[in-house]
Amino acid sequence: MTQQAPSPSESIEIIKRMIEGSKARLNENGFIYLFWGWLIIVCALAQFVLLQAELYAYNYYPYFLVIPAGIYTGISEARKHRNSQETYIHKLMAALWIPLGLNLGIVGFFSVPVLGTSPTPFLLIFLAIGATVSGGALRFPALIWGGIICNLVGFAAFLTPSLYQPLLLAGGITAADLVPGYMLRKKFRMSHG
Repeated sequence: MTQQAPSPSESIEIIKRMIEGSKARLNENGFIYLFWGWLIIVCALAQFVLLQAELYAYNYYPYFLVIPAGIYTGISEARKHRNSQETYIHKLMAALWIPLGLNLGIVGFFSVPVLGTSPTPFLLIFLAIGATVSGGALRFPALIWGGIICNLVGFAAFLTPSLYQPLLLAGGITAADLVPGYMLRKKFRMSHG
């Protein structure tokens, strides 16, 4: 059975989709990765300080910052993409990060009271999946490698006492968000003169 060559109009449509996908990759400036990377690092380090000060009842309070940050991110991204044509990559990122973000929040806030266990290993593994898939969609190896490192840090967190897990969270986020975020920002600035 032979495969038919695409018609001229189908070929043009394929080329248009490829160009739109390339534009989406070039327009990724790393802001989201830097914003969330720094936010979670600040929260994790604040949690570590609270744990070391034996303020166990308050150690998770810094993570309440993720609620307004999530609202801000949702509104900001909706405004940014409101007047632009949604590309396949934009749709993929939304389909990945919206449910992933909601699940990260649920696991983060309910694992200790419901399961009696630290959420850090699970959060790192979820974040690793998001970074790796994002890296594949954007064809950006730094995100893929950051996701792999974050995943390994997540596995190590299972073997680490919970008092020190915030440091692992900060390290995993550095690999999965900050380093790729700064690389994306540099690439964006170079391509946009």
